[in-house]
Amino acid sequence: MTDPLNTRSVAAAGTDDRSMSADSDIGHVHLEVSSVETARTFYADVLGLRVRAMYDGAVFPAAGDYHHHIRANVWQRRSKPHAGQGLACFELRLPDEATLGATRERLR
Repeated sequence: MTDPLNTRSVAAAGTDDRSMSADSDIGHVHLEVSSVETARTFYADVLGLRVRAMYDGAVFPAAGDYHHHIRANVWQRRSKPHAGQGLACFELRLPDEATLGATRERLR
């Protein structure tokens, strides 16, 4: 089931200058990118995620067989960050040391 995000409760849980609690888990990250192919290369070939779908200016990589964890698209046709919006960073958690080692090798 997909429920609407209660942004007020998320903001209320934040501390300092963060808008979310440090222990929050996000299941999907939707990114605006300038190149779908570059995003696909990085998330699939370098980080090792599986491309679950590509269509109409978007790529949907995921860990394992999940339908997608990241959506990267060019739908807004931006070539530089939109001021005042967006993520400063996000973290991908790897399941084990072997996966981490393989990812390190691809990054080299």
